[in-house]
Amino acid sequence: MRKNSTKKIYTVLGVILFISTVNALHVTIQGIGGLVSPDSFGIQWLNTDKWMQVTVLVGRMVGGLVFSALLYAFTINTVKGYKAGVLFPRKNFGILMACSVALFVYVFCYDNMQLVGLPNDAVRQIELDLNTVISSLTFVVFALMYKVAVKVSEENSLTI
Repeated sequence: MRKNSTKKIYTVLGVILFISTVNALHVTIQGIGGLVSPDSFGIQWLNTDKWMQVTVLVGRMVGGLVFSALLYAFTINTVKGYKAGVLFPRKNFGILMACSVALFVYVFCYDNMQLVGLPNDAVRQIELDLNTVISSLTFVVFALMYKVAVKVSEENSLTI
């Protein structure tokens, strides 16, 4: 592959790593900070709904961290594959499918963060936004497109 294409690939992968790192730090600070110092983050623990509040807070943190870790794995597999002469490593399909699940958990919990900061007398309801489902399904579609790219790439490598 040409040097220009190689630079572009590594630039995109570097941006993915940067965004993943910032996201992981952000959700970790907010998640742990909310658990350790709830008053600083506007959290009011309620005896009746504390389990739901903790689940949303921890789910957002874990979903964001897993999503970032999966993007790291995608990047590492892509670099290893590229060095071996494979543009679309087969392993990345599973990683992209797992990303869709992690993204769903992350966005679902993010959409329900209002449960953590509501006053005592407020009504608490879990919401499932259509955008949460669409964003996860979009990742599934990209994963399926990636799977097709893997097959085409493998077939092209077999042709003489």
